[in-house]
Amino acid sequence: MSNGPRPTGGALAWKLGCCAVAIACISVTLLVIRQARTQAAHEFATLRLRVLRSGEDSARLRADIARRIGPAQLRRMLDEIDGPGAPVEGQPRVPTPPLAGIAAVASAGAGDGE
Repeated sequence: MSNGPRPTGGALAWKLGCCAVAIACISVTLLVIRQARTQAAHEFATLRLRVLRSGEDSARLRADIARRIGPAQLRRMLDEIDGPGAPVEGQPRVPTPPLAGIAAVASAGAGDGE
């Protein structure tokens, strides 16, 4: 009354060994992925710290320049470089709002009617 051949001790050990090796490979793979994520987070934090320090250094240098050079001296230096009234490179011109002229005309006209 047997249902079929039973696995012998050698076959069962072989299957258990393969399962143990497969579990070990999966575990190692998960550890490698975890380590890569941790390293990426560390590198991101390091880069962020470098950017913050660079911004602080830039602000410190700008403050030193502002302390040493006044507005008149800065204008004179810019005039020597670019000529009088030339815009500074990289600085966008600030446009006047389109309704600013209308508001000025309206306020001037309101005073005339009284």
